Amino acid sequence: LWKITVTVPTANLKDFKHDLHDADIGFIAYETSYDKYKVVDIFSNGKAESRIVKNLVSKYKVKYTINISDATL
Repeated sequence: LWKITVTVPTANLKDFKHDLHDADIGFIAYETSYDKYKVVDIFSNGKAESRIVKNLVSKYKVKYTINISDATL
């Protein structure tokens, strides 16, 4: 499982979330006190979903970080 945290310009947030929803990719959008950008955590389960996320990151020119979770309890 990959968690991709992105900062999306507030003006693009609605369209960005719509594209994620249409692609059936899980995400959590956070409210922030910063008006210019919003934070979204995206959850990718594999290469196919990651390619879609990569295309959206490029389309909206967002900044991102990636965390890979492969640990077990």
